[in-house]
Amino acid sequence: MAFLDNSGDIILDAVLTDLGRQRMARGDGSFRISKFALSDDEINYGLWNKDEGIPDADIANSPILEALTNNSSTLKSFLVTYPSDDLVYLPIMKMNTLGVANVIDSSLSNMYHIVVNDETKDSLANNMNTQGYIDASPTSTAPHTKFIRVDQGIDNNSHAPSIALPSSLTETSYEIALDSRLLSLHTKGRTAASVNYTDDDAFDYYYVNLNSGSFVTNNTATVEEGQIIVGSRGTTLEFALGSSLDLSDSDYLFNLLGGGTIDLPATNGTTYKYIDTNIRIKGMTTGYTINIPVRVIRK
Repeated sequence: MAFLDNSGDIILDAVLTDLGRQRMARGDGSFRISKFALSDDEINYGLWNKDEGIPDADIANSPILEALTNNSSTLKSFLVTYPSDDLVYLPIMKMNTLGVANVIDSSLSNMYHIVVNDETKDSLANNMNTQGYIDASPTSTAPHTKFIRVDQGIDNNSHAPSIALPSSLTETSYEIALDSRLLSLHTKGRTAASVNYTDDDAFDYYYVNLNSGSFVTNNTATVEEGQIIVGSRGTTLEFALGSSLDLSDSDYLFNLLGGGTIDLPATNGTTYKYIDTNIRIKGMTTGYTINIPVRVIRK
């Protein structure tokens, strides 16, 4: 949906996404618009001149995009409403790589490396204990020893960690989106999560919350070791990943989507095919979104 000011007449341009049209096409009366979100993807707030104290003309005159049907191209920067107008700092989400099980070795390009099958895992036998490798082989059954962690809170020491984050700023549920052709969402105990829906771009969407008990917990730590948020803390999201059979059993997607081959540290010249992809995480309270880059590898 786009709001277009046509110098006199106000135009509201609304279209359904591909997924929306699919659901409406069912024709069973189940299609209902019960919620909506607004964003300002067109606005570059980096143009703000704080010394002038008024919006920069470049911001005020930013061109407005017309409505797009591709849902993956819109709603990157959600507009939110907070009950208090005296907030100085707003919460963020940060990937936490400070813990023993979720740190990334400096040799791995600051990306988690997702190992897709046993052959690849065996070739990395001396490296799998290196921080940053996640065993996503479909035949593995033991709990994940490596996982991804995201912390939420106010990352400013003017808010002491001992001060609880207000409920209106705390993320209690998250949306996790990933490419269904490549990966699936796992608990740390290696239980596959249920997909809430798959969009027309083959992305799976998962919704997890405090009540699900496996992914989201309140961050009530009393020590600073392993903490990435320096101020008031909200919740912690922890998850692991599983490989699709298309990745573990075939080179097709690696040849189609991959970046070629790479050498990995201490593998004696063994080469690995790889695909770089992102996992997108959105907090359902504030709309804050982050992308976590991962590299899928296969011997």
